[in-house]
Amino acid sequence: SNRPPLHTAWSSQGRSDALAHDSSRPTLSSGLGLQHISMVVKCCGMVARLWQQECQVFFELCFNTRVTRVTASGQEVVKVMRPIPVGLQIICLDDSAIARQSLQHMLSAEIPGATVTTYGKYVAEVAEFKKAALNQGHVLILDQHVDFPEANLLGTDIVKELLAAGYKGFACIRSGNAAEADRALSRQSGAHWHVGKEVRLRDMVNELMSEYDSFL
Repeated sequence: SNRPPLHTAWSSQGRSDALAHDSSRPTLSSGLGLQHISMVVKCCGMVARLWQQECQVFFELCFNTRVTRVTASGQEVVKVMRPIPVGLQIICLDDSAIARQSLQHMLSAEIPGATVTTYGKYVAEVAEFKKAALNQGHVLILDQHVDFPEANLLGTDIVKELLAAGYKGFACIRSGNAAEADRALSRQSGAHWHVGKEVRLRDMVNELMSEYDSFL
């Protein structure tokens, strides 16, 4: 081939325009394709690399998968999680603006393809949350204490109401209290999982998807 060799290895962890002005690139190449690859793999939590050895050019894509180890009959078994369902709808209720923003960002970043919607800015949004949950929700994440000037609500009470109204999806209570009594209250409400707010959001998302996989 008469294309110039790739003198410098490229990685999505480096500058997205690393090859845009590299003298080793073909004359007609703008590096736009690699910039697009970089944006996509970063969004999906992957790492891409491109390099050349003699006359061969290599492309490598690295990504993490989630597995859960369980023990059965004295033998260690690795459980491989199902792929994340296409069109997953995650709906959150929290009275804290910071919590809503953090959940929106982390869930969207860690679960590619999921649609994340948050409610809780005003007390009127609680009714909107319930309607969205019943109409399209697959995963619900509710703050246990949802407090407004007009009313102080409990996430567990809302879960009970939604289940009684026919909600069939997964419901999680996220609370600043993680004592056994609080977990028991969540279980009694019908919630499928209780997680403390002390758990890092990225870890919470990983545990959430493991719990949701078991629910399915």
